Amino acid sequence: MTSVCLAYLLPPAGGVPQIVFIEQAFTWLPILISFAQFLLLAGLTFYIFRKNAAQKITERHAAWFHKLIVEGALPKVIEFSDVSCDELRVSARKVQELKAGDALGIEIDEFIREKVLKEFRVGLRRIQRYVCAQTRIFDKELEQSIFDRFLKLEDDVTGWFNQEAQREPDEGRTPLAKLVIECECDIVTAFKDHEFAKWG
Repeated sequence: MTSVCLAYLLPPAGGVPQIVFIEQAFTWLPILISFAQFLLLAGLTFYIFRKNAAQKITERHAAWFHKLIVEGALPKVIEFSDVSCDELRVSARKVQELKAGDALGIEIDEFIREKVLKEFRVGLRRIQRYVCAQTRIFDKELEQSIFDRFLKLEDDVTGWFNQEAQREPDEGRTPLAKLVIECECDIVTAFKDHEFAKWG
C-alpha cells in the first residue's frame, strides 16, 4: 500500500513553479507507536489520579485521627490521670488516718468500697466510654486494648486499696500514682504506635 504526497516546489528566481507527486510506501508502524504512546500516557494519567485520590483519603483519615484522638481523647486521658492521682492520694491518706485512729476494719473497708472506689470508678467509666467511642471509629482492636487497659487500672487500684487496708505502716508498697501513670503511658503509646504504623 502506498500513500501519495503532493509537494509544491518554489522555483529559483525567474523560474516556473513545479508540482511534484511523491509516492511513499505506507506502514502501520508510526500509527502503532503513536497509539502505544497514547495508551501509555492515558494509563499513567489514570494511575496518578488514582494515587492522588488514595493519598487524599489517607491524609483525611490521619487528620481525623489527629483531631479526635490526639487533640480530643488524649488530653482527657492526661487530665483524668492528673485528677485521679490527686484524689487517690487524698483517699490513701484518709485510709492511713482511719487505721491510725483505731477504726474498725469494717469501717475502713466500707470507706474504701463506698467512697474511694465508687468515685474512682465513676470517673474511670466516663473516660473509658469517651476514649473507646472515639477509638472504635478507627480500629476495633485498638479500642479493645484501650478498654482492657482501663479495666486493668481498675483492678490495680482496687487491689492496692484492699491491700492497704491490711498493710502494716512500715510495709513497702507500690506508689499509687505509678499505677495511674503507667496506664496513661500505655494508652498514649498505643495511640502513637497505631498512628505511626498506619500513617507513618
